[in-house]
Amino acid sequence: MNIKVKKYVYKKIASIFIWRIDCTAQNILKLISIFEFHNILAIIDTEDDLSPLFLELKEMGINYTTAFNTNNSPYTNVSLLSSPDKFKKIITDAFKYTPEDIFFVNVNDESQWEKYLQDKTYFQGGKLIENNDSDLCISVDIDEFEIGITLNNQVYDSSIIVSKIKGLFC
Repeated sequence: MNIKVKKYVYKKIASIFIWRIDCTAQNILKLISIFEFHNILAIIDTEDDLSPLFLELKEMGINYTTAFNTNNSPYTNVSLLSSPDKFKKIITDAFKYTPEDIFFVNVNDESQWEKYLQDKTYFQGGKLIENNDSDLCISVDIDEFEIGITLNNQVYDSSIIVSKIKGLFC
């Protein structure tokens, strides 16, 4: 099955949607290779017990927080701040626990990461990019085989990014 890619641009924000993509750790790592990350803030949602992942994060010296989602959902999430090199290992390790969704963003100011965790509205509709807190946000919906990318079109040429995505996955 071939992937489907669609791009929308509004002012300085571009949104790229990828459908019918196998959202494996390997494919996420391929996608990451297209971009230049500095500090990655990630949120990983899963139903599985993440205790072993927490131990791995602690051993790696990764800052993280965890919380159960509200409304009696069985899901828990882990939010973390990582360097790109460590994030590659984290993604691979996270797939041991059957994640449902992964959201990650290139954070311009790592000292602000806790501020973003306290107000999740930062992650909606490209707000991090509008406020110049980031130049790139990626949301992976593993069960739906979908990836959404929101980026600053002044930093990344969205047409080139779409071409690179098609080159990697088509």
